[in-house]
Amino acid sequence: MVIITKVLTIALKGKAKDPGTQIENKTITVEGEVIDYKGKPEIIVTDPAKIKF
Repeated sequence: MVIITKVLTIALKGKAKDPGTQIENKTITVEGEVIDYKGKPEIIVTDPAKIKF
């Protein structure tokens, strides 16, 4: 699951996909390293504990 915002992309992978439908249309906070992916900022989240909603 990939969530795209105006600022950066948050990619949920592995177990972090589990709360996927729970975070739709909600404001969330994620913790992780911002990387450059094809010239755009992205955070890859693999641990669901790094997602707060």
